[in-house]
Amino acid sequence: MIPIHDAAALGIVALVVTLGAAVQSAIGFGMGMVVVPLLLWSGRSLPEAVALLLAASLVQTAYGTWTVRAEVPWRTTLPVAAAQWAFVPLGVAGMVMLSEARPGVVDQAVGGIVGGVLVLRAVFRPRPRPQLARGWGLLAGAGAGFLAGLVGMGGPPIVLYALAHAWSKDRFRGFLWSSFLLVLPAATAVLVWRQGAELLRWSLLGLLLTPCPWLGSMAGLAVSRRWAVERVRLVAMGTLALIVAWSVLGPIVRG
Repeated sequence: MIPIHDAAALGIVALVVTLGAAVQSAIGFGMGMVVVPLLLWSGRSLPEAVALLLAASLVQTAYGTWTVRAEVPWRTTLPVAAAQWAFVPLGVAGMVMLSEARPGVVDQAVGGIVGGVLVLRAVFRPRPRPQLARGWGLLAGAGAGFLAGLVGMGGPPIVLYALAHAWSKDRFRGFLWSSFLLVLPAATAVLVWRQGAELLRWSLLGLLLTPCPWLGSMAGLAVSRRWAVERVRLVAMGTLALIVAWSVLGPIVRG
């Protein structure tokens, strides 16, 4: 646990959480892809980073879902959430193996996942449809649950699934935020069960930092109202590309 007197370490964590919440509020996803790599760089372990992320995400996803509550497609969201719950334990089991590897391997694994998401977004441009077969939602939920348990980044499969729908901006973000919100209890419970109750201290820290994701959410929503969606996504993807480069190449440069 970060000592309460270590203002610099607490400040870094608070800044990272605020930035992640701002990105996710602006484009609908991305908090895990910002927070986890940056916390790993700051010296936190993978389980610690994910435990803090899950707790901090509660504020952003709950607030975001409430702001667009009239647009949330619950009939689509609930089956996807059920699939996420089913596959979270498998992802947490994978995290146990990752956390036992040398730090460079963890950084590169996380960077590889984020990089894969960026490549998929660049080459996979589905034609939006009003509705997809339920099986696609279950597949997206299964992948999201696995990644949420593995590295706290359950967004990519859910985002690709949402992009395949002809939804408004608010409906798109409402689906993502409500999906993330519903999986948080399962991911946290399984993580603590597999890694030990001491991780609850990191969850508590995430809750104590509540003003940070709230401020980040407000900033992200303000930006998304002023900027065109494509501009926001371009800025976010550029930031994530830099994170990928450092996550993958950093361990090599450091030797």
